[in-house]
Amino acid sequence: MACIRADFNQIRPDQIDPAIRYRTFVYVSRVTRTSLTVKVLFDKASHHIPNKQRIYEQLGEHYLILKYY
Repeated sequence: MACIRADFNQIRPDQIDPAIRYRTFVYVSRVTRTSLTVKVLFDKASHHIPNKQRIYEQLGEHYLILKYY
């Protein structure tokens, strides 16, 4: 599996394609003309960010888990 490094601060909102999956607090989209996928939290879910970050850091790297940035 190829590893893709990207500067996520360089991704502009107009580069994020329409959502491919919606959930209660997030949606998942592709970044235009890349193989990157982003998980975007809705504003009402911003208080969940520290918890999600802690969980992803505890899980570590796994080929079936998306990388958290």
